[in-house]
Amino acid sequence: MLNLQVKEILKYIFVCGIILSNSLARASFEDDYGFFNIGNNSSYKEYKEVSNYNLNDAVGESKRLIKSGRQNLFIDYFENLLVLAAQDPGIQNLQALTEFIDWGVQEGVISESLSKLIRNEYFHYKFINLTSLTLQDACLQYDNIRKNLTAEMKKKEMGLLNALGQEEKYKQAYNIIYPEIMYTLEDYCN
Repeated sequence: MLNLQVKEILKYIFVCGIILSNSLARASFEDDYGFFNIGNNSSYKEYKEVSNYNLNDAVGESKRLIKSGRQNLFIDYFENLLVLAAQDPGIQNLQALTEFIDWGVQEGVISESLSKLIRNEYFHYKFINLTSLTLQDACLQYDNIRKNLTAEMKKKEMGLLNALGQEEKYKQAYNIIYPEIMYTLEDYCN
């Protein structure tokens, strides 16, 4: 009986820790997306494909395209660079990709907090895409939390696995951390 109570307490602490430690990152992501002024803003140009197939050259071309009035498409260009990096996956791609993110901050295209969020969502095996909720509130937003975690898992696949070739780290996220979070939420909310 005591062992079961300890297990429930540990489960509760685990979920609370995940939810609380990640609240600021998610909130800043939502705030930063407002910076992009998503919607019909005629001052922004449409997406234009990058013609370079070399990652470093594509980074330079993406910067030029963004500076020419496509600031609202930073994430689209970043994800295009991830697809390009996946043609030759490896940790060597991290430098070019993080330099692109740093450039976005220096140019005022994205904020420092969005920069951190991008790095964590795409390149780190731990999940940060949770909101600040009590466990009871988490159950009320269960579908939204699942959707956000699934979206973050796809980003980890693009960055961690496909672009960087970090299969072990990706497996840790996909096979251990993601199912544990989902199981804990499902167990608590049902």
